[in-house]
Amino acid sequence: MADNAMAVLARSRSALLSLLASAAIFGLGAALGYSALSSAKFEPRTVSPENSFGQAFLEILGRNLPSGMLLYAGSVSFGVVSLIGITMLSAYVGATLAVVVSNSEWSGFVTETGLYVGFEFLGFILAGAAGLYPAASAALRGRRWKEAGILRLYVNSMADSLRIFLVAVSIIVGAAFIEATVMAAR
Repeated sequence: MADNAMAVLARSRSALLSLLASAAIFGLGAALGYSALSSAKFEPRTVSPENSFGQAFLEILGRNLPSGMLLYAGSVSFGVVSLIGITMLSAYVGATLAVVVSNSEWSGFVTETGLYVGFEFLGFILAGAAGLYPAASAALRGRRWKEAGILRLYVNSMADSLRIFLVAVSIIVGAAFIEATVMAAR
């Protein structure tokens, strides 16, 4: 299934547009969030010694999976929820990044999160792209195939959107596994 979802992303202008839009909004939101708190100092969050891998894993999934689902919700709202969700999540990510870098410099950020943060961000960007995909597909294809109807094009793209989202979820779960492993090892 992952191969099929990645093939959709590779061959479709709609998928490429939704992926680029999701990544661009994520990057801009993160930059804005970072600039808003770039000089703030806070105490870093640590895992208490009694937290096990399993508990940390479930806590991480409890935060990240609902975020991914919010980003995918655009698939039923013509992309509106995804656009808002990507913007909000990326601003939060940027603000969090600013606090971490302010407290421990870039080297601390890379040391603490380098093993999983890229996967986590990729999962969120793909979830946002999955939420934007039906709208992008209907908008781009609707110009050529007016007789098919924009609603039909939108609905027909939902299966590919779900495939992309499932890849995003698997990446988010993998990143949570790595993050929980790192946290439990501290």
